[in-house]
Amino acid sequence: MRRLLTAALMLQPISLWAALPASHSALDSLPISEQKIIEIKGVELPALEGKAFSNLTLFAVKQGLLMPIPHQCEDFDDEGYSWFKQGKVPLRGREAIMDTHDSLLFRFADAGDKLSDAQASTANNLVQIRIQDGNETRYVYMSQQPMRFSHTPLANYDATSGKITTDYFTLQTSPENLLQWSNFTYRHFQGLPNDTLLDTLKIRLDAGVILSNARVTLDNQNLRTKVVAVKAGPVRTVMLAESSMNFAGIPVVFIDFQLQLYPQQINIDAKVEVPEILKRLLKHPTATVSIDGHNLGGSEFRSSVASDSVTVDGTMSATETALSKHNIHQNAWIWLSSHKGFDIFSTLYIPPNFNVPVVLHYQDSLTNEDPPERFSGQGPNVGYHMRDVPVNDTFHFAFQAWFTDTLKGVAPEHLSSTLARVPQVAANTLPAPRRPLELVQNNH
Repeated sequence: MRRLLTAALMLQPISLWAALPASHSALDSLPISEQKIIEIKGVELPALEGKAFSNLTLFAVKQGLLMPIPHQCEDFDDEGYSWFKQGKVPLRGREAIMDTHDSLLFRFADAGDKLSDAQASTANNLVQIRIQDGNETRYVYMSQQPMRFSHTPLANYDATSGKITTDYFTLQTSPENLLQWSNFTYRHFQGLPNDTLLDTLKIRLDAGVILSNARVTLDNQNLRTKVVAVKAGPVRTVMLAESSMNFAGIPVVFIDFQLQLYPQQINIDAKVEVPEILKRLLKHPTATVSIDGHNLGGSEFRSSVASDSVTVDGTMSATETALSKHNIHQNAWIWLSSHKGFDIFSTLYIPPNFNVPVVLHYQDSLTNEDPPERFSGQGPNVGYHMRDVPVNDTFHFAFQAWFTDTLKGVAPEHLSSTLARVPQVAANTLPAPRRPLELVQNNH
């Protein structure tokens, strides 16, 4: 009897802690620094190498208790992107098995405290993972035993309606074309209910026509986009898509991209291929990718290309006009605050070997027409302009956008470096607890 009681006490901590719910309320908007996704490669987790994804459960200490937290493990392909069976790039390593190049992902906000010595002494082969991000140190714990916990995906895509939904925002896309965006709503925006904060996403290619003095403009309506596959997970939902822009029925630009959806974030990793055919048909092509806002009058706007902020008021000031004259650097950022419970902070990564000039695209006008659009005016229209599209080349870029109620006084420059910083990770396996001496010697 005493032997059974002692064994039960040894097992009790994990069984009780694991029964508790996840630690974060979906109703609270997190600061952007807390939204940071921690991605740890398998090479940093040697104890988990060769383990099946399905046998791994992640915990964090919250209020002194060990709780299961949302996480996911992902296979990667030979080019370093999340792998899809339906994709063109082969899998590197083994499917659903933790290899050195695969990833463990979870939210920094969900990591917690370190186990106390008493708790650690009863933990059975947990892998302790310490994450140090700047001055902040947190811990998570990986169990190598399946616990049958399920976490609902925090971001969802409905292929029938084309709608993207999270607890914080909704984005309406066209079911036939993922790159045609319309209504965007944010839960905590203090405007009219269901007010859209987005007119549309604008993708434009301008060029002259060979053997003619005419110029042609290709936009979203000339895009053909197909969602190849969707991989929904507790931390993020990843969509694989293919797109082409056609001129006179001939594809002149090909885009393979992954759209990553998080509760308060959207990422786009794109690989753009421009074949020689573009040079034969069009001359001096330029490209612009921008987002046209709506209901954002009175917002404050800042970017990494200028030190001054501007106000969205429907007219272009001299300061605003100057914004579009600066070349952007590799890790450019923009920040727009509605001061009404909605801020957006976005970054653009350009490879260091990309030598084509890219400038900020900015328009603030109540009346200026810039199709395709649903509402007259540019309120504001913000994005990036490439003055010379590289022909017969393939180039990559990565765009990230975070949504929050407010930056809460954090300077955008500081936030940019915080988000770009790679946390330091250390992992070790906690030793299996020793069986109490009485369990061995006491047979009464």
